[in-house]
Amino acid sequence: MKKAIKKIELLCPAGDLERLKTAVVFGADAVYCGLPSWSLRNPREITFTLKTLKEGIKFAHERGVKVYLTFNVFPHENQLKEIERALKEIKIKLQASPDGVIVSDLGMFSLVKKYLPKVEIHISTQANTLNSEGVMMWGKLGAQRVVLARETTLEEIKEIKKRMAKSPMFNLGDSPKLNIGTIPELEVFGHGAMCMAYSGRCLLSKYFTGREANLGDCAQSCRWKYKVKMVPKSDIKINLDVGLQECFLEEETRPRDLVEVQEDENGTYFMNSKEICSLDILDKFIESGIDSLKIEGRAKSIYYLAVVTRIYRKAINAYYVYCHPRASVVPNRKSRIFDKNREKYQKLIKDLYKELNMIQHRGYSHGFLLGRHDYEQEYNVAAFRPPVIPIGQIISVVSSHQGSELNSEPTYLYLVEVKNKFKVGDKVEIITPDEIIKTKIKEIRKNIGAQNFSPGPELEEILKPQEKVWVTFDAPSGIPGTRKKEIPERSILRKKIHPVK
Repeated sequence: MKKAIKKIELLCPAGDLERLKTAVVFGADAVYCGLPSWSLRNPREITFTLKTLKEGIKFAHERGVKVYLTFNVFPHENQLKEIERALKEIKIKLQASPDGVIVSDLGMFSLVKKYLPKVEIHISTQANTLNSEGVMMWGKLGAQRVVLARETTLEEIKEIKKRMAKSPMFNLGDSPKLNIGTIPELEVFGHGAMCMAYSGRCLLSKYFTGREANLGDCAQSCRWKYKVKMVPKSDIKINLDVGLQECFLEEETRPRDLVEVQEDENGTYFMNSKEICSLDILDKFIESGIDSLKIEGRAKSIYYLAVVTRIYRKAINAYYVYCHPRASVVPNRKSRIFDKNREKYQKLIKDLYKELNMIQHRGYSHGFLLGRHDYEQEYNVAAFRPPVIPIGQIISVVSSHQGSELNSEPTYLYLVEVKNKFKVGDKVEIITPDEIIKTKIKEIRKNIGAQNFSPGPELEEILKPQEKVWVTFDAPSGIPGTRKKEIPERSILRKKIHPVK
């Protein structure tokens, strides 16, 4: 009997309950989320409570999806008692435990082991683990997974896996002292924003605004607009504790508040980093031995999350169909069948990569995955804006005839939560987990009833974000029978925007 292929996990972010549900529906194998005080994110961006976290875990577990809880702040001494209270509440009030807790700090590691002893502990990328000795030490302490630092390359990851497999620490032997813990899984960021500081250890936000990045309140100072100022050494009268330099950066709203630029043979690690994207090297990413591909973005929109999750779900599935050495359709890597399947896979990746340009981003690079030389910064713009905007998300679906005309073709009504304005006749795209449907808005109806949603009077246009309205769509051209097919809940609507002339 063939042993089942262990597939790489697709791990997606969730900043609130709705984003968690969207990630699950669009194909995540696991989601990571957390309570705002302990998640290295601003409370305005992360809105989970114990109540919504409980609902989210239930929703995910019912669909076979894991939930990892973030406790990855670096706490000060005066925060420890509050953290202990939070862990006690989680233990008591969550009927279903999270599948893992992500920590960065050794003190947090100790507290999680104390209050949630049956829950896996994952080591955050903030811990800066770059080598096999670090990974194995965490395993010896009891960690089940390590999120490697973003500075780690795929070649280094292969070597880490090789050394871990050979280590006596995790193999039966004569010395029981070495047989402690388990071989930790490896998790690596494969897509999303990349902090310009070394594994996120940034001081700019604290320096400029007093907001501390390692307590989750980063002001994104690296994304601001700066001028390079070349100051003659004789004119420098600034109180700096460093040697005199000629090159400084000046933020546009803070004249004369200069930041010294230092550069070595590896370059300058300041400015606006491009985003990590592993889509076009996904085969190399998987074959390096990584256990979990992590998408960054707990503060990102539902639209961003749906698009990126869908893309990587399709790409990962395709890899195991067409490229994996043990896939049934690939009997031999040197065969013509393999070559043809490889072509199909590469065409799909090319098409999916185009879809990545339908979300706002800062430019894409491989980060450090292929080596130190491949890291890129974006100097010209803060972000690239896509030619489309999200206009809503389907949150409920009903059939118009309620089964009274059994032989008639059903017409579905969709309750849409509005994100941007739209009107009757607008051409839209509906992004579902499986396909992108092109159609038109046929009808908009006002929603009446706060609890029992029901359609009311017709509307020509809807302008207010967060409002809920009922929508019907034209049957898409070229897709016969689509009106008979229900579009799933959580699907996203978007439309093209015209560039400003």
